[in-house]
Amino acid sequence: MAKKTVIVTGASKGIGLAISTYLLKQGHNVVATARSGHLLKELLHEYPKQLAVISGNIANAHIAYNILEAATENFGRVDGLIINHATLEPVVRIADSRVEDWKKCFDVNFFGAISLLEATLPSLRSSKGNIILTSSGAARHSYTGWGAYCASKAALKSLGDTLAVEEPDIITMSIEPGTVDTDMQKDLREKHISVMDEKDQKKFMSLHEDGKLAKPEEPGHLMANLILNASKELSGQTFRWDSEIAAPYREVDK
Repeated sequence: MAKKTVIVTGASKGIGLAISTYLLKQGHNVVATARSGHLLKELLHEYPKQLAVISGNIANAHIAYNILEAATENFGRVDGLIINHATLEPVVRIADSRVEDWKKCFDVNFFGAISLLEATLPSLRSSKGNIILTSSGAARHSYTGWGAYCASKAALKSLGDTLAVEEPDIITMSIEPGTVDTDMQKDLREKHISVMDEKDQKKFMSLHEDGKLAKPEEPGHLMANLILNASKELSGQTFRWDSEIAAPYREVDK
């Protein structure tokens, strides 16, 4: 396979780090961006010719063009975009929430994606590239206190649906990684658990205690394979990483 260049947001931890590491090991180029860009220092040392790192908050619109510039100056093209960053906060009931906090959430989870698309769509059209939006079951199911997150993820899914219609030369998919052993799950248990309903508290605590959280590499490696090889009929679809439709792109334990 020809070497490809993929932009990955939220790349310093969890799923984003798993995606980036997998792509680099396969010989591809990665432009990784995260607020905690310093956490990618070790990966940059290991893959200095394949990896470019942009640190910053994706809510700042100019960051998107810095990312595009890093891709084109270092690698000459953009073949894939994985919009993986997200914030869960504010975790608060709607009656107790402030509109300013909801706007901050949407600036990251939704408008940050818009900025990236504005910057990269011309390049992705040229390469007939792929786009993955990291979605969530929260786009379809509501949890007490998660109003801003759920709404922003629902908006992101709608964005992906529209993009697939408007950009027929680009394959756009929304992937639900399920419940994954990441910092977001840790924050749910340690910081936000009291806000949620009792049944949801029990659900998320037991998933951790019973060892039922997915490892970041499980959805991460699937998403890496999809950004490289997805077939055209997947464009416009939303599916879980462990669904039947994703099976051809999942790694099989040997």
